[in-house]
This record gives sequence, C-alpha cells and structure tokens, in this order.
Amino acid sequence: MAHLTKEFDDKCSLNVPQKIAVKEPGQICHRTAMQWDPKFRASSAIFKYLWCRCATLYFDWASHVHEIKELNEQDKEILLVGRCIPITWLTFGYKSVERNFNGIVCSGGNYFPGDKSEWAYMDKDIFLICGEPVKIMMNDFIPPAIEMKVTETEYILLRRVTEKEDNNMSLMSLFNIAQMRGTLPYDIHIRRYNATGAKIKEFKE
Repeated sequence: MAHLTKEFDDKCSLNVPQKIAVKEPGQICHRTAMQWDPKFRASSAIFKYLWCRCATLYFDWASHVHEIKELNEQDKEILLVGRCIPITWLTFGYKSVERNFNGIVCSGGNYFPGDKSEWAYMDKDIFLICGEPVKIMMNDFIPPAIEMKVTETEYILLRRVTEKEDNNMSLMSLFNIAQMRGTLPYDIHIRRYNATGAKIKEFKE
C-alpha cells in the first residue's frame, strides 16, 4: 500500500498524543514503503498522509539512537518534538541529494520541483504550508551538498547534531487548528507556543 492514496486514510491518524508517538510510532500510521523517487508534484490534498508517514519514520529512527534511549521520558519527549521538523527536512534534503534531483523529494513519490516555472501548476496551499522550508533547502543545502558529494555517513552525522529550530507555524494552516488540540501535529507545531506567540518555558533555547 502506498501512503499517498485514499486507501491509506484509515491507516493513519493525527489523533496520537506525543507520549504515544514517541513510544509507539506505529500508532501514527502503517509503515508503508517510503518511495523516495520523485513521480508527482506535492499537493495539500495528500499532505496529511505525507505528514503521518514521515513523522512515523522520524520517531522510528529516534527509537534506535542510543543517547536518546538513555534520556528520561520527559526529556526524550521534549527533545524529539523539538527536533522533528528540522530533522525531517534534513532527511528530505539528503534523499534529494542522493538522487541528484533538482528539487526536494518528500516520500511516496511526492516532490517539490526545483524549477520555479513548475510552481505555477501547484496548489497555493502547499506553498503556504511548506514554502519557506523549501526555499531554505533549495538555496542553502541541496546545491552545496550535491557539489560536495555528501555521503550517507556525513548525512547521518549531520542529522545527529542538528540543533532545534523554530517550527514554521504555517505548517498547521492545512488543518483546523481549533479542532487539533491534543493531537500530534498540534503538539509538534503549536503547543510549544503560548497564546501570545512566545515560546513556552520548556522550549526556550
């Protein structure tokens, strides 16, 4: 089963508390093949499936990192939620470099084209959701990484040392935020901010 199909809809859930996501990533969605080769342009219509599958991949990966295993449950949860977004985009970037692709692959055959002339054929919501990270990756990571021929070992080391960074709040625009409280996307993208937009204490750098 591909994770960017309607059949996948009942195999993934946004209503997974972050405590459960950290301990049991399989509760987010089924572990379908990642399918990194680019086949069709990204769209907001299938963003939920992409989000669930990549979140599962991230928490699966983290469960094998020895240093993370040694943390207590609270510290582990804070660390993993804080690093989910930058490490996921780093993974997208490396998978694109690995394929020498002019753009960003996002799993399930999904991709953001590097050729801006193709952007006119994509729906506007996907750029509202992911436009800023796409620009950063295309300008600051993918071209130099391709030129330097970054290896898998170097990518793994880079992923291990990736620092926390602010999440792009627009990533939640696809969802109805008022109905998202208590869900995993809300915890990762929204809950770290208080009502004024300032970071809550536990996430201050």
